[in-house]
Amino acid sequence: MFNRVAADYHAGTHDTAVTAFGISMLAGAWLALRMPAPLPGWTCIPAAAAILVALLRGRMLLAGLGSGCLFASLALAAALGDRLDAALDGSQVEFAGVIADLPRQETRRLVMIVRIEGPDDLPRRVRLAWYEPTALPRVGERWRFRAKLQRPRGLLNTGSPSREAGLLRQRIGATGYASGPEGGQFIAAKADGLLHVRGRAAAAIAAAVPDPRAAAVLTAITLGFRGGLDATTRDALAATGTGHLLAISGLHIGLAAALGGLLFGAAGRRWGAARRPVRDWAALGALVTAVLYCLLAGAPVSARRATLMTAFGLATFVMRRGVSPAGALGGALVIVLAADPLAVMDPGLWLSFGAVATILAVVAARRAAPGRLVAVLRIQAALGVGMLVCTVAWFGRVSLVAPLANLAAVPWFSALVVPPALLGVALSGVLPGLAAALFMFAAQATDYALVAIDAVAAWPLASRAMTAPDGVALALAAVGAAWSLLPRPAPGRGLGLILLAPLALAGPQQLPAGGFELRVFDVGHGLAVMVRTRNKVLLYDTAAAWPGGDAAAWSVVPAMRALGIRRLDVLVISHGHADHIGGARTINAAFPGAMAWGGHDTSSVTQNMCRPGLAWSWDGVRFSVLHPAETFRGGTNDGSCVLLVEGPGGRVLLTGDIEAGGERALLDATGRIPVDVVIAPHHGSKTSSGPALVVATRPAWVVFSTNWRNRWGFPAATVVDRWQAAGAVPLSTERHGEIVMRFPPAGPSRPVLRRQAACRAWLDCAR
Repeated sequence: MFNRVAADYHAGTHDTAVTAFGISMLAGAWLALRMPAPLPGWTCIPAAAAILVALLRGRMLLAGLGSGCLFASLALAAALGDRLDAALDGSQVEFAGVIADLPRQETRRLVMIVRIEGPDDLPRRVRLAWYEPTALPRVGERWRFRAKLQRPRGLLNTGSPSREAGLLRQRIGATGYASGPEGGQFIAAKADGLLHVRGRAAAAIAAAVPDPRAAAVLTAITLGFRGGLDATTRDALAATGTGHLLAISGLHIGLAAALGGLLFGAAGRRWGAARRPVRDWAALGALVTAVLYCLLAGAPVSARRATLMTAFGLATFVMRRGVSPAGALGGALVIVLAADPLAVMDPGLWLSFGAVATILAVVAARRAAPGRLVAVLRIQAALGVGMLVCTVAWFGRVSLVAPLANLAAVPWFSALVVPPALLGVALSGVLPGLAAALFMFAAQATDYALVAIDAVAAWPLASRAMTAPDGVALALAAVGAAWSLLPRPAPGRGLGLILLAPLALAGPQQLPAGGFELRVFDVGHGLAVMVRTRNKVLLYDTAAAWPGGDAAAWSVVPAMRALGIRRLDVLVISHGHADHIGGARTINAAFPGAMAWGGHDTSSVTQNMCRPGLAWSWDGVRFSVLHPAETFRGGTNDGSCVLLVEGPGGRVLLTGDIEAGGERALLDATGRIPVDVVIAPHHGSKTSSGPALVVATRPAWVVFSTNWRNRWGFPAATVVDRWQAAGAVPLSTERHGEIVMRFPPAGPSRPVLRRQAACRAWLDCAR
C-alpha cells in the first residue's frame, strides 16, 4: 500500500504518506465545520467504507479528507447535542458541578467554567458568571449553583471572534449567571484530583508572587490557565509577536521529559539494568513525565502536539527505527485531529503545527551548517513569513517587530522563566518554601521581560492591523508562503513572496461616487452605526461600556480595522446615556483627530452640539442634523442628535433614543421625512416609534439594535407590528447580527445579514 502511495505522491517514505494524510484530514475537518449542518447519521457507514477503500488503494489524500470530514461532523453533532435544551432556554435551574477552570475575577463578578454533574438533562459544561459572590471557588471544588441558563449566543461582527464558535470549541453547552449568596454554595473540596492539583499549584503561584501581572503570566506559562491575563498584557504580547511564549509547547514538554528521563535513567541504572537497557528506562521516564505534565497543563493543542512528537522521537530512540521529524509532525496531527476534530477551530493548532513545519522547512533547506546566530535569524525570518497567513486570518494584525522581539524574548524565557517556574510547580506540593523562591525568581525575570515588551509594543510601527482578506487572497498567500519555504533547489522561491502582496495591499471595498454604506454593528444593548462614503467615514454612537471594558473595544474597533478603516472623520454621539456614549474614549484612542458632535449630555467627549442646519456633503452624499433645536428642553433621550443621510441611491434616518416628545419636536420642524431605512428610536421601546413618525418616514426597512433576550423586551411587539403595517421589513441585530446595507446611486441593495451570510451548523442563524 505504501509503495503505491510513494508512487502517487512522488515521496519515498511512509512519513510522506502520513503527512499527506494529516494535511488532508485537517482540510476535511475544516470543510465539515463550514457546512450549514452536520452530516446525517445514515452517511457514517458509507463514508467509513469509502475511506477504507481509499486507504486500501493508497489514496491517502482522499482518505484523509474523508476522515477529517467524518470525524469533525461526528464531533460537531455530539457537541450540538449537548447544548441546553430549547425548553430550558432562559430558565432558572439548580445544579451541582466541579469548577473546571481558574475563575476570572472581574468587577462585581466571577466568571468560571463549571463541569455539571447533575441533573442529567443539563449540558456537561457551562460558562457561569456569579455576580456579588460570597466566596472564591477554587479549581477542582464541587459547588451547587442556582442560575439562569441560556443556549450559547454571542455578538457577531466583522473582524471579531465568534463567541458561539469559542463556546463550541470548549464544548460549553450553555451560559448563565447567578447572583448573591443564594447563587452558589460550597459542597466539597477535592471533587476532581487532577483539577485540584492544578488549582493548588495556581494558588501556590498567586501566594508566592505579589505582582498579579507576573503571577498571571507564570500561571499561563506553567498550567495553561489564561483567565488572569489582563488586556494590557495580551495586547503587548500580540503587538510584539511574543504571545506564543505563553503556549505550553515543545520547550515545556522537553524540560519535563528531560527531568523524567534523568530520574528514570538513574533509577534504571541502579535497579533495572539487568531487565532492560538504561536508555529504555530513561525513554519511559521521559514519556511518562511528558504525558503527566501535558495533563497538568490542561492538554492544550500545542502541548498535545509536543507530547506526541516526543513520543515518536522516543520510539525512534528505543526501537532504533527511523521516523523523520516531518513524519512525527504528520502523525501527531493525525492523532490530535482524530481525538479532537474540533481543534481545527483553535488558532493554537494552526500556529503550533505551522511553526514547527516552518522550522523543519528551514532546516531541510540548508546545505551546510550555518553559524548559530545565522540559523536563529533565518528561523525567525522564516517564521515571520510562514505564520503570516495564520496571524492575519485569526487575529487581523501583524507584528512588524516580532523577529527582533523574539530574538531576545525566546532565550530569556527559555532560560530564566520557564525552567524555574516548572520546577516550582513540581515542588509546590512537597517543598513549598523552595517552590516559592523559584516562583519569585521566575516572576522577577518575567517583570523585566514585560517592561521590555511593553516598551517595544509602544513603538508606533510595532504592529499593523490588517484588512480582513477574502478567501482568494488567503489561499494565494498560503501558497506563496509555502513555496518560499521549500527546500533548495526549488525554483523561484523568492517569487512566492509576491503572492503575499494581496494581504498587504487589501483595503476597504471601493464605493462609487454618490454611493454610501450603512453598517449597524451587533453590540448588544446599545448602538453603533458606521456610515462610509467613497473617501470618508462617520461613526454614529459608540455602544455600551461596563466595568472593565466596552463594546467598542470588543466589536466596533476590530470591525473597522478589519474593514481597512484607518481614519475616522466624524464621530456623532446621539446622547449621553452609557449604551451610546460608553465606548467614546476607546474610539477616540483608536482614531484620534475625529471631529465630534453630540446631543444632550455629551460635552465630556464632543466638541460641538448638534443643531438643525448643520449639514455637509462627502463624495456626493449629504449629511444633515435635524434635531434637537437649541430651544428644545426635553430629557436626555429626547435630546438625541437625529441625523439624515441621503444620496442618489437612498436615504437613512438615525434617531438615537428619541421618544414621544423628541419625535413630536422633530416632525413639527421637518414634516414628512420619507426614507429607505430608519434606525428605530430607543431600540424599539413602547415609548418610541409613534404612529406619526412611522407614517412620516414610511421606510422599506427598520433596524432595531437590541440585545438577545434583553430584560426590557425590546423591540416591543406593538412597535414591530406598527412598522410592518406601514410596509417596513424589520431587522434586528439580536436576530441577524451585524447588518450591512449599501446604497449605490442606482438604489439600495439587499441587506447583508451577517448571521445568515456566515451560517454554520454551530451558529444560531434561524431567520
